[in-house]
Amino acid sequence: LLSSGRFDEFGQLMRASHNGDRVCALTGTEMMEIQSPCDDVYLESLIADLRSEDPSRVFAAQLQQQPGGYACSTKEADFIVDTAMGVPGVIGGQLSGAGLGGCVMILAKQEAITAVQDRLNEEYYSPRGLSSGITVCVPVAGSMVIEI
Repeated sequence: LLSSGRFDEFGQLMRASHNGDRVCALTGTEMMEIQSPCDDVYLESLIADLRSEDPSRVFAAQLQQQPGGYACSTKEADFIVDTAMGVPGVIGGQLSGAGLGGCVMILAKQEAITAVQDRLNEEYYSPRGLSSGITVCVPVAGSMVIEI
């Protein structure tokens, strides 16, 4: 998706991935605990969306768009993702790592980087008396073998 320039679709997958990990969601100015929907009502609503033939509803009901119920995030990581997602130009955000604290990855357009840093510093780091923990990275191709 990234190599073909389909950034919004990649961002949707990042959000679905994080939604499967999250434990809270930012609603207004408060973090609210959430439960992963996996009851008959939820599954029946997905089936109805798939049958609707409405392209946006059918897409949203696809399996790869459904969050899991892993609950391995933290209130703080969920806050960072939700806060960053409110910045224009942010494409996606998700928890990353395999324990030991992990981190949050935010995919943003170049022109949004400063706004993301400012928002997170203002709404997350400064109120907690923390120095900024933001590292800006530029994606590159992975390792490869070059034959000459």
